[in-house]
Formats: sequence, structure tokens, C-alpha cells
Amino acid sequence: MKTKHVPVPADSLAARYLPADYADAFECVCPLPATVTPDDVQAGFWIMAPKWVEALMKLRNRLVRPFGLEGGNSMSREEMAERIRQGTTDRSENETVISKDDKHLRFYVSVRIVREADSLARVTASTVVHLHNRLGKAYFTVIRPFHQLIVPSTLKNTLRRLSNI
Repeated sequence: MKTKHVPVPADSLAARYLPADYADAFECVCPLPATVTPDDVQAGFWIMAPKWVEALMKLRNRLVRPFGLEGGNSMSREEMAERIRQGTTDRSENETVISKDDKHLRFYVSVRIVREADSLARVTASTVVHLHNRLGKAYFTVIRPFHQLIVPSTLKNTLRRLSNI
């Protein structure tokens, strides 16, 4: 299973939030049960991260706390599902977009599933970021290289677990 960097799909709900200070998308074509929804992938993305990503996020949360930036908390699948429902800004049959607005930036995370032949699915995770101030710019400058490693790895890990590969 491979992920590749792609542009934010022009026909996706995530494209509604462009132009932005930063945008990217990662795509994976893989076998995926028809019962798996974009909400399932969104929840999995946040609670099924590889162990090295969890360790980095814990470190990130400790480092940003003194600056008044929010850190993530460990959540159950049910708590994450509720957070996704509350943070959903756009939804279609094949895509869910959630957002988080903080004092330093607003980000959108989209998961889109396009079903293909032979039980394959093209799953695209898009991120769109709008920076609010210099703190947001400084913060995102530091985390951007990690983001570009974390997202494809977490997407692949989530899809493996949801498809039982």
C-alpha cells in the first residue's frame, strides 16, 4: 500500500477552502470494505496513528503548552466520532471535512473516498491551513516538515487497520 502526494482535488469539498496559506493532499488506492465511510477514516486518522506519531504528538503538546496553544488529548473512538460530528464543516456521500479554529490558525482536514473497480477505493486526505498571525506562521513553519511525514504514514496505517490488510 503506497501513498502519494497529490494536489487537493479540484472537485472536492476541501477545495472550497482554497486559496490558503498551505494546502496538500495525500492519496492511497487500496482495497477497502464498502462499509468504511469517510467518518470512519477521519476517526481512525486521529486515533489509529502509528506509535512514533503518537510519541511526536505528545512531545508537541508539551512544547506548545507554554505558548497557550491547544494540545490533543487521548480519546476513545466514540469521543472522536462525537468530535468529528461537532467539527464537521462539510459533508457529502463520499467526503467529510472537519475544521479546528484556534487563535493561531484554522485548519481543515478532508477525507474523500472514491470507489473504484474490484473493491478498490481511492482515499484522499487533504489539509488546508489558514494562518491567523505570526505565531501561527512560526508554529506551522516548525511543524510543516513533520506534517508531510505524519499524514501519509497515518493515512496508510489507518487504511490498513480499517481494511484488515
